[in-house]
Amino acid sequence: MNYNDDLKVVWITPMRTGTRSSGAIMFKLDFKSENNNIHQKEIVHGIGIPEGKEDYKLIVNIRNPYSRMVSLYYLYLHNSNQFNQSFDRWVKSSLSFSDYNKNLFILENLKKLPKLPDLYVRMENFKNDINSLWFVKENFDFLEQTLKHNIENNPYDSRVQFNEFVKKESWKEYYNEEISEVVYKKMKNEFDFFNYDKNSWKKN
Repeated sequence: MNYNDDLKVVWITPMRTGTRSSGAIMFKLDFKSENNNIHQKEIVHGIGIPEGKEDYKLIVNIRNPYSRMVSLYYLYLHNSNQFNQSFDRWVKSSLSFSDYNKNLFILENLKKLPKLPDLYVRMENFKNDINSLWFVKENFDFLEQTLKHNIENNPYDSRVQFNEFVKKESWKEYYNEEISEVVYKKMKNEFDFFNYDKNSWKKN
């Protein structure tokens, strides 16, 4: 988890919820992690509140579980070099919901905290949610170039090619009735609590 004592903010960024983009802002504003890793621009995914900071404002990044599963799938391909593993097969395997994805279930970890989040930053509304944070508005001139480079022109969301594997144009293209049902059943609590639509995978 990341925190700033001057702002009295704890900012939690679970895996595949815009950590690097958020981290660029945190770095500029001198956020720290419990291990001070933020100053080496390392990604911090831990879900927790440092001791003595329970009264800080708690911000948590979240993302549509369907979209997040596709992003985790890309991460799996990158780390495992198993590019012949289809998304369907990966989702149906125990691997996708195993300890490999240590903080896949965001809600389960949030419920262990002494308080629920005060604010959420949704990946689907990332730019607006980031810009609406009071400490971003108060430091807009200082953060303007960082926001432009990391939020408006997100360098981490580009179309990446892994060897001969190329990402689809949209995460929705990976889903059909069968696969969406598998993900929904496994993560129903996330859909309900964070108010994501069961049918959000369907193409408009």
